[in-house]
Amino acid sequence: MKKGQRLAGRYEVVKALGAGGFGKTYLARDIHRPGQPECVVKHLKPASQDSFFLEAARRLFHTEAETLEKLGQHPQIPQLLAYFEEDQEFYLVEEFIEGESLGQAIVPDKCWAEADAVRLLVDALEVLDAVHKAGVIHRDIKPDNLIRRASDHKLVLIDFGAVKAFEDPQAVEKLKTGMTVAVGTMGYAPSEQVSGKPQYSSDVYSLGVMVLSALTGRPADALTADPQTGEFTWRTLTPVPISHGLATVLDRMVRYHYSKRYQNAGEVLMALRTLGYWKAEGQSPAAASTGVVPPPCATQTSPRTSTRSVSRVSSLGAVAPWWANPVFIKMGLVGVALLGMMALLSQALKSGLEQTGRPADPTSPATEATASPSPSESVPPTPQNDRQTVEVRPGGTTTRAETIQAGSTHTYDFELGTEGELLVQVSGPGVQLSLFDSSGSLVSSSARNVPRWMDRLRPGSYSVEVTLPEGSKADYRLVMRLFPVDEGQPQSSPSPEAGGL
Repeated sequence: MKKGQRLAGRYEVVKALGAGGFGKTYLARDIHRPGQPECVVKHLKPASQDSFFLEAARRLFHTEAETLEKLGQHPQIPQLLAYFEEDQEFYLVEEFIEGESLGQAIVPDKCWAEADAVRLLVDALEVLDAVHKAGVIHRDIKPDNLIRRASDHKLVLIDFGAVKAFEDPQAVEKLKTGMTVAVGTMGYAPSEQVSGKPQYSSDVYSLGVMVLSALTGRPADALTADPQTGEFTWRTLTPVPISHGLATVLDRMVRYHYSKRYQNAGEVLMALRTLGYWKAEGQSPAAASTGVVPPPCATQTSPRTSTRSVSRVSSLGAVAPWWANPVFIKMGLVGVALLGMMALLSQALKSGLEQTGRPADPTSPATEATASPSPSESVPPTPQNDRQTVEVRPGGTTTRAETIQAGSTHTYDFELGTEGELLVQVSGPGVQLSLFDSSGSLVSSSARNVPRWMDRLRPGSYSVEVTLPEGSKADYRLVMRLFPVDEGQPQSSPSPEAGGL
């Protein structure tokens, strides 16, 4: 498309922003709105003119538009302005976000300080959590798809991956055989996503890899992994050691098998909350990052360009903690000396009273000092995991009523002796369920962290896991009912996975 060309008689092209196998992205002006505000036009040109392929592209295009319409209500996701089709080519018009992508900040041989990596992680998780709660898998989390908005320095998540399925030259044959077309970027996409079976935890993995790349100064595809387990071996690659708590969270985010990871962005936020990195209202103790290019790994300086006065910087370039300030050290020594003198004086007075035999003041009853917890320092309940076996019979209903604490897992194992339609439902504030087969894998991508699930299952061993991701505790009621399949009844075809074809 040339500069000045108009689309739908309304969007005038200003310049090209980027190109890919599926089409191009343009900066344009909306000449029908006051002030002719800038917008982004994404031009999707399917790789094949095959009628089946075009129909699938059209269906996916409308699904993508509906997703963007729903998610665009979030302040850190671009708003969808319009979508239309011309000459069997598709166009999405979105809000233009002015700022710099993290692809300009996370670069080889430039290492981020831990505090800035934590801030990045929390910022990205907060918007990704909203995406997952809306039932959407992004499928292409990487630095280029996170923009630090110039107006408020908040991260904006862009470029949802569904339409990219049609840059795959083999997409036609895959769709005809019922396969899901893989979407993602090499190095950031985990194995299950590459094979066309994305999970919410696939986004968690991609974000974890992005943070590891920032901390180590290595590109995502250059991070080392254990050849036996497939797990990343990154801890020795940072210029200075990373705190054990954060390292443990990152390790779990990037586990090779998706079932071993945090299952969605909300679970990662809860883990960071226990470490003091995140609060429920979205405030983090970590320092904010503007997303500018950081200095080389050897200096380990944070990517910050604030014009305000800065704290003392240690020899490694990281912000010095308050207790390393000489003023606080001197004040602490003086305080210790005063406390010592007061203790000696108290002991001397006590000894003098004992020697003179002076009785205690009867109007001042003796009290024994006891430690009482501060009302503001409530101790969170210890997670209680529970496992039990239940019986599920054809035509029968199995119910359980329990109380669950946040962070706990209640597991219900059961056997199906016959094929049937299984309904599993849990009621309770914030309570969710997941359904696994005997190998520990989800029975389907739609059976993870949901209040209700129903589909056909074959005979075998299964487990329902009930969890409470947020809050303190909740009462819930679990209902399981197996509807037997009538003889001669045709079996229903499985529905496509959410987020793909």
